[in-house]
Amino acid sequence: MTAALHDILHTAMLGLRSFARLLRKKVRLPTRDKDLFEDVPDVKAEQGGESASQQETTTKAETATTKAETEKQKAETEKQKAEDQPATAEWLAKRHHPPIFLPPALLKATASVLAKHSHKAVREYGDKLAKAYSLINSTEKPRNIEHVQPFATSTEALQETVEKHQKTFFDPFLKDFMKLEAHSLTKPRNVEDDKQLLMTIKYETPHALGYLYKRQPRSYASAYRVLSEVQVRMPVFKPKKVLDYGAGLGAGMWAANSLYPDLKVIAGVEPADVMKSMGKKLSVAVGKMRWFDNIAALPTSASEEGRFDIVMLNYVLGEVESSKLRALIVEALWHRTTGLLVVIESGAPKGFRLIHSVRDWALKNFTREECNIVAPCPHEGNCPLAKDKSSWCHFSAFSFVYPKDVIGQRVGLPNYENEKFSYIVLKKGLTPRQQFTTKAETKSLDQTSYFWDRLVRPVLRPTRFSILDVCPHSLNVLPLNKTGDLQRVRVSKKKHKEAHKFARKAHWGDLWPFNTS
Repeated sequence: MTAALHDILHTAMLGLRSFARLLRKKVRLPTRDKDLFEDVPDVKAEQGGESASQQETTTKAETATTKAETEKQKAETEKQKAEDQPATAEWLAKRHHPPIFLPPALLKATASVLAKHSHKAVREYGDKLAKAYSLINSTEKPRNIEHVQPFATSTEALQETVEKHQKTFFDPFLKDFMKLEAHSLTKPRNVEDDKQLLMTIKYETPHALGYLYKRQPRSYASAYRVLSEVQVRMPVFKPKKVLDYGAGLGAGMWAANSLYPDLKVIAGVEPADVMKSMGKKLSVAVGKMRWFDNIAALPTSASEEGRFDIVMLNYVLGEVESSKLRALIVEALWHRTTGLLVVIESGAPKGFRLIHSVRDWALKNFTREECNIVAPCPHEGNCPLAKDKSSWCHFSAFSFVYPKDVIGQRVGLPNYENEKFSYIVLKKGLTPRQQFTTKAETKSLDQTSYFWDRLVRPVLRPTRFSILDVCPHSLNVLPLNKTGDLQRVRVSKKKHKEAHKFARKAHWGDLWPFNTS
């Protein structure tokens, strides 16, 4: 019985396997045995061949047309986007401000000078000079300076406040580094007191070495940053001659040479003999750098040899002893330039006040056909920060300190420094802001940039949005901004995609090319 049942089940299994094999053959027949149908004529294909060919050609043509329309629409969209939000790749590539290295030739010359002195003593000189520099520029607090006497000294601006500050906080550590002089004035001018205390740095060999160690990289960084702005905003401008008044050790001269290598003459005026002598040693490898004792040693301003494409006045006005002399220096240098006057001062409230005095002097004494502002102001209207009692206009530039093969650094200190400065760049003649009524009329990106706002404070960057304080271009047209204040711009990732992307990488001092209002 068991054997019979086993035979029945075996036979059934064989039958099922055979049936499954037949089904598999039937299903796979068109693929496995396709050669069986090679000789069978395809009548339907022959009858519709011509129609299929025409249909395929039509489909290809329609696809090409659709693709062309899509590309055209995309191009129009990109063009409109560029017009609405002019943050192009070209500008984005130029707006970054990495830490600034001193040129190799200057590093080599610096190492040669410092090798003759004790590095420990040089660092001590640098610390003393930095403290003296800070004391000179920290005598004022931010306040409304709209009605302060132009180019006023700290004593003239604050009267007894500064005098008390200097007497109380004058550090004996700096006795050999600074001179404190009391001048008796027989006939007080303007709001000057009968006794005026003036602090200036007396430059001798220790001071020159301290300046080389502590101030030279910072001064170079600020000058390089400002001239880089000029280079981006005025790409057609190709200067041949540069004058640096109060050149110190030539930081501004080196910055100009780095950015404009085709310069023919770089003249430096430095009245301090020790500074001038050391500056000559540093610039011996650059034959086009020439040094003078005073501005009278230059050819007369009436001649071509006595005029320069760029005239720089870096960190000088703060050390000049009277308001009248400051105004005379600025006026004399203005007559020396055929293109730009660049003025840089410390990033303290005192430095900003002096820069504001230069700005007011230029706007009040010349028409817009004669003199205009290239940077940083995006307008020629009233300065919104001049009346601000808690802030002032200044910017920042990072510079690397000297490498170890030049002078050894103290352990644990960062390898960079942050220089705060205020500046203004004045141009003789018209700028695109006067040549064109609106930015739509401009023909290039550098011309359009004269119609953009300026970031005057660091960008605040929460998670999903950015907050920016901008000095608006609309101040140039008072009816558009009657208050004359800064504008706070808030851009979010959801509503302002391109502007938010720009803001996440924007730097303090950048131009703001978006209209997010």
